Amino acid sequence: MGISGFKNLFRGVISILIISAFVGCAQKQIYNYNQVDVSTKFYAVKKPNQRDLKILKDLINTQDNKEKYGVLIGGYYFKIKEYENAKEYLEKYYNIESKDVGINILKNYWLGSIYSKKDKNKSEMYLNKADSYRETSDYRYFLDYFCGKKSARFLDCNKSVQIDSKTENDNMTNDAEIKDLAQTGSENVILNEEISINLKSPEIINGLLYAIEKNRYKINITQSDVDNSYSITDNTLLIKDNLTINFGIDYKDMLDEASIDDWTIQSKYVFIVINDRYIDAGNYMKSNLDLFGIENKLINFESGNLKYEYDSIVTIPEIDNVTLQPIINNKELTYPDNITFVAVGGYEIIKKMIPYVRYISANPDNVKIVLITDMIDSSILDDDYYPYFKGIKIYTVTDAINNESAVMFKSGYAKYYGSEPDITQYIGYDIVQFLMRQDNYLTSIVEVNSNKVYRKPICVIVDKRYTTECDY
Repeated sequence: MGISGFKNLFRGVISILIISAFVGCAQKQIYNYNQVDVSTKFYAVKKPNQRDLKILKDLINTQDNKEKYGVLIGGYYFKIKEYENAKEYLEKYYNIESKDVGINILKNYWLGSIYSKKDKNKSEMYLNKADSYRETSDYRYFLDYFCGKKSARFLDCNKSVQIDSKTENDNMTNDAEIKDLAQTGSENVILNEEISINLKSPEIINGLLYAIEKNRYKINITQSDVDNSYSITDNTLLIKDNLTINFGIDYKDMLDEASIDDWTIQSKYVFIVINDRYIDAGNYMKSNLDLFGIENKLINFESGNLKYEYDSIVTIPEIDNVTLQPIINNKELTYPDNITFVAVGGYEIIKKMIPYVRYISANPDNVKIVLITDMIDSSILDDDYYPYFKGIKIYTVTDAINNESAVMFKSGYAKYYGSEPDITQYIGYDIVQFLMRQDNYLTSIVEVNSNKVYRKPICVIVDKRYTTECDY
């Protein structure tokens, strides 16, 4: 039987024999919550529109930490240059120290900027207060955004010029256009119907809000159940009445494809490298390889034992006039080239895992690595990562290198937030697309049926600073 026939047989057998491996793993997990929060960074730096004002005023009337929403409302008015309205909100909530450090920085920065033209002493007082938070990560984020990466503190940056420059360069609008945008934020709605989402998982809100803003969808984010509303909980579960759809990444299909990859099935030995969150996925991969008699070992990257385990399996004796070969398990002679690493994990941990795999390998330049991960983007082609990722084969469901929609989402999201999206935010965008009956998903969704989302695995090889489709 040829390789292609073997693969087809494996696909059939694995779906029958191992389908129960993940039963019970996708049970929904509802988080306890008292209230839904919003992203300070999102509302602090995004383009203003009237929907912001509605959402923030709803929040200030229904939630406890009113100082947060009051300051963000002040920021909304600041961005459209209605400085008296901005000052009213910022001063009203100024004396309440927020648990959100970003809010404390923002109220002082915005007030310092407002007073910079008419009361130098007051302006410096507020800016000095903003600078008192310099030991926090939020301080560096907002300082870099508003004043530029070369600024050492808020007090030294030119407040009015910096804000005007940001507005013109980043948003490419003049004063009149800013106010017009603020008043027309809900135009161009694709559907006439209005959808409400009861958000019970704040972690996903950035992707949702970006999708709503970018496409001008008529979707409301609510804090309590309303008639015919959807609920989003546990980051990826969309619930309405008795319907629950799990938008989470299911690694099973990717693991099945990687299990029958030529690099895997032709190996003498496979190291399956995972981290704590992917133990179940690692065990599933191991059961696949055990089924076809491929020697393998499952290793938790976070245990710190990867190099030890590798060295205990692969021994390269000194060459002394006699041709010797590396030994596997002291019973079968094999070269390091006959060993494959299968790495399974989320994108961020993978960017730590792959360089280390290269480090411990006996043949780091030509080691075979098959990677299974939730997403990839152009960062793996940068100078920092390309030397480690070149030549590896990647199975994923989110390709922000070749999928134009995903690339545009990443770029636009980073412009709004000042940081790049993680997989949760791509999923948040896709949930909104599903609700609005649009099919240009970011995470290779091919079907949403019953309570499950089906995605087609993508396979690419990294080579010469770009990726090419795998040749099966």
